[in-house]
Amino acid sequence: MDVYKIPLLLKNKKLSAQKFISDKLKQIKKADNKYKFALSLFTEYALTKAKAIDNKIARGGEVGRLAGIPFGIKDNIAMKYGNTTCGSKILQDYKSPYAAKVIDDIEKEDGIIIGKTNMDEFAMGSSTEYSYFHKTLNPWDTSRVPGGSSGGSAAMVSAVDECISLGSDTGGSVRQPAAFCGVVGLKPTYGSISRYGLIAFSSSLDQIGIMGRKIKEVAYIFDYLKKEDKRDASMAHPLSGPDTFEKLECRDNFKIAVPYKIFENKTEPAIIKSTNKIIENLKTKGYKVEEVPVLYDQYYIPIYYTIASAEVSSNLSRFDGVRFGLNEKSVDSFREMFVKNRSEGFGQEVKRRIMIGTFILSAGYEDKFYQKAQKLQRDLSSRVDEIFTSYDAILLPTTPTTAFKFGEKSGKPLDMYHSDFFTSFANITGNPAITIPAGNDENNLPIGLQLVGDKFREDKIFGLAYRIEKLIKEINL
Repeated sequence: MDVYKIPLLLKNKKLSAQKFISDKLKQIKKADNKYKFALSLFTEYALTKAKAIDNKIARGGEVGRLAGIPFGIKDNIAMKYGNTTCGSKILQDYKSPYAAKVIDDIEKEDGIIIGKTNMDEFAMGSSTEYSYFHKTLNPWDTSRVPGGSSGGSAAMVSAVDECISLGSDTGGSVRQPAAFCGVVGLKPTYGSISRYGLIAFSSSLDQIGIMGRKIKEVAYIFDYLKKEDKRDASMAHPLSGPDTFEKLECRDNFKIAVPYKIFENKTEPAIIKSTNKIIENLKTKGYKVEEVPVLYDQYYIPIYYTIASAEVSSNLSRFDGVRFGLNEKSVDSFREMFVKNRSEGFGQEVKRRIMIGTFILSAGYEDKFYQKAQKLQRDLSSRVDEIFTSYDAILLPTTPTTAFKFGEKSGKPLDMYHSDFFTSFANITGNPAITIPAGNDENNLPIGLQLVGDKFREDKIFGLAYRIEKLIKEINL
């Protein structure tokens, strides 16, 4: 059953919210015992919400457009219910006094939040190995990572049908785990979904994203979360771009740009083969597919990690043990307390990025690194804008590799960072991007295909992705 059908089935009394959510929670708990994708499950909370939906329908009342749809929420998105930990020891007991805008929007439309999902600490990582609490396993192969930092959200959708999950995407943290776990993952245009209540990693790059099993499911949810919010100064006002769900089949004459140069020598053969097979079949179907150059491809990772590390150094300065997090009292001075709280509260990867970011912003180096990265960011964004004057989408792989084994890259941070190579440029430029499952490699591990679109034109990449989703079934990829 597609998740967008759930509200109508409830309204027509062909489905009981309580029965559906009760059964779904049993399925989720069983899967979580095996794959460890959750940090907390809200059984009583979810059943109470489901009962309220059934009661409203019994009284003849109207329910919301997300009624009965189960949601998993990445644990850096604030909720009043339960803890919001960011996968970190420093926030392990933190209870948010407010809810994120997306949480309010989901609950206003009677969506049901069933729990918080595991993540790399403060969204820093590409494997979910950097969570303070536990590792999440990939449902396709439990010896391999689910990707990150939204690995818990991706694994939940992969392991449990009829669910949606939210994650955050700073350099690929929705799309990369979605590709590793064989699901659909959307990073919308920067400024299209409110970041109010998303605990910041890199404020100029972060964007809340959506994961589901199918294109239509993700499009349906996106249309209801794409709402203006005056509390988020980075949002576009007013929001532009048409709705996506109702217009998925309205257009068929897409022009597609392919930057072959940036993936032909840096990608596993199975991924290149899958991508090229889809391209050739698109051409056979009559789509215009042309090769284009994209500037600065050798600088995607340096631009991204320079900006992200600088901003995380600033954003995480608030976690000092006084205002948030641990509060170690067995010390002799404020300085000692500050050092002890942050030393014990942050993990290795978070400390690494804070130190890099602090160096980047230090006297004498800000111009040399941070401002230079911002200049390249503006130039790259302008170049990508030019491409979209002639094309509807850029097509490329989502990741250079399929899911790697636990421990394979955790001691090699530069190799881990390279996992973001194909995804990071959409965060650098602010463009929307979506990944869809595109077959499997020789180890039966999922391969992801990525489409990047023009700003606030998610309708175009959704429309093309919907057709490619059908094409992949036709060619049995």
